[in-house]
Amino acid sequence: MDRTAVVFLALAAGCYSTPILADSDSDDSGTGGSIGTSGTADASTSSTVTTSMGGTTGGITATETTDGPTTSGGSTSSTTSAGGSTSSATSGGGSTSSTTAGGSTGPVTCGDNVVDGDDDCDGADLAGESCVSLGHGAGNLTCTASCTFNTIDCGECGDGLIGVAEQCDGANLGGFDCTDFGYDEGTLGCNAITCTFDTGLCTQGGGVAGCGDVHVLFATSATYASTFGSLAAADNICDQIGQNVDAGVAWMAIISGGTVQAPVDARTRISVTKPVVSTTCGTYASNEDDLWDGLSAQPVKYDENGFAISQFDPTLNVWTGTDRFGFLDEMGRNCSQWTVADNSANGRAANVIATDWMGENISPCSLERRLFCISQ
Repeated sequence: MDRTAVVFLALAAGCYSTPILADSDSDDSGTGGSIGTSGTADASTSSTVTTSMGGTTGGITATETTDGPTTSGGSTSSTTSAGGSTSSATSGGGSTSSTTAGGSTGPVTCGDNVVDGDDDCDGADLAGESCVSLGHGAGNLTCTASCTFNTIDCGECGDGLIGVAEQCDGANLGGFDCTDFGYDEGTLGCNAITCTFDTGLCTQGGGVAGCGDVHVLFATSATYASTFGSLAAADNICDQIGQNVDAGVAWMAIISGGTVQAPVDARTRISVTKPVVSTTCGTYASNEDDLWDGLSAQPVKYDENGFAISQFDPTLNVWTGTDRFGFLDEMGRNCSQWTVADNSANGRAANVIATDWMGENISPCSLERRLFCISQ
């Protein structure tokens, strides 16, 4: 049975149709039958379409070749398969593009050494990350075959190896000990969580163990009312605290008592025969004359624990009853010989952040102040 198939091709350039006739002797069974079509437009734009129908398999393949003025003499062929994918190629100066079924521009590939899609990394491309930036210790960050980070060779706090971001790790202190942090003795530790140094078991040995043959001077970390009652009582406070700094030596308070008529001056109460240093071994004075010349080489701001008293501390003053040269205040201001703790009297006070260390401060006796203590 003869059939005539008429195919009308809508051409984009001319918007007209061209009938193309094809004869077929195949029967109606649908097995192996095919319809072929061909057609030609004008010289500037031509199109050939071939369609085959694959019988029982249901496969459909269409091939279209177009020559047109937009390709500068090139030709483009396009093939569409039954799955919906399309491939195209251009020769003679044209362009080529590829589209897969579903409209995507191509699969994201793990293994091409380019981080894209859901990749953490890809081969040697680590996206700028490192062991440290990912929160680990120093080490060698790599990428797995599935494009995820491999941190097995990164350092970890607790592995005994000191990473770039670690000060220490376990028993590995990198050669440091307490003396590197201003202490005289003790056991330097390492925080097991942060891998940072722990100086909690370091101690300050005072003039005997750490600073040489010197006098050690500190400001007490605690404050006291002005009613300790006597110079001996003030000395006792200093001696109790000082034994934790340097046991086995006597400690005295740098404080004056008595009256203007019968003064007991601080500079005559204590003996200074050696350099005077802080609990961190920093020099305050090289000898007795240097100590009582009115100025200190640095503020007397370190306490018995070796900690610097902050300038923002609410209590910077120290009871002394003494002028800058070590004598009783010229008006005898010592809280009635350290027996009064109200506003009826005043006391001379020093300042821990001033190099004019004995200072010129006058304080109401109602306030609490620190004490200066010195080893003998």
